[in-house]
Formats: sequence, C-alpha cells, structure tokens
Amino acid sequence: MAEKYPSFSGYSYTLQNPVRFIDPTGMVVETPDNDYGYDKKTGKLTLIKETSDKYDKIFAGEFTKDGSFHKNGESIKIDKGALFGGKNDDLSKEGIIFRNLEDGLKTMKFLSFSGNREFSGWAYKDSEKNKVFS
Repeated sequence: MAEKYPSFSGYSYTLQNPVRFIDPTGMVVETPDNDYGYDKKTGKLTLIKETSDKYDKIFAGEFTKDGSFHKNGESIKIDKGALFGGKNDDLSKEGIIFRNLEDGLKTMKFLSFSGNREFSGWAYKDSEKNKVFS
C-alpha cells in the first residue's frame, strides 16, 4: 500500500477518512468516480455529483447562491480518485495529490487558465522512482 500512497502511513486506514473511502482488502483505498465543479470566479473546487464513470471529471463554471453548479462546457478527465473531498469541501483550500505528473500538470493548467488564477505545485520521486505531483 505504501507504493500507491507514499504520503500516507500504512497505519492510516482509508486515508484517515472512513466515511468517504473503503478499503475492503487492506491493499487499496476505493472511492467512486465523481464530477467536480470549479468556480471560475471564486476558485472553489468541490464535488458536484457522485458518478460511476471510469474517470473523475472537473467542469469549469459557476456556483449560484443556492449552491447549484452551472457548467460552461469546459472540462477535463483525470485519473480515478485523484481528488478527495465531500460535497461541501473546497478542495482548492485542501490541496490535491496526483499519482502521476501528467494529470497534475494538466489539472493545474486547466484550473489556472479556466479561472485566471495562479497555482503552485511540486513534484518528487518516491523510493520506487515514481513521479508524484502535489
């Protein structure tokens, strides 16, 4: 499990969030694929819909005062489980950890250009020489 989650201890059951994630075998944390909304005005990134797709998707658009999200047509697909957060969590304030560098760079570029915001990130190689982007 340490190879898949280098930033978490082997003692961290379900990445310390058993309400959101499951780990039936003790080998991999599972999460449903989801749709996330990125508010171009405020920079808020949050879960808008739980889905059973093969990938997570981030849509650009705007949240209304009643909390609904209006997509503007821009979106990207990223690896399953790259984003961790519940319905009311603002992931732009939590931080995002990607298992591969390409998804991390693609997401930061999409968020930055969609909302005219500046983002920072860093990458490293773990003991198995896997690139991780955060």
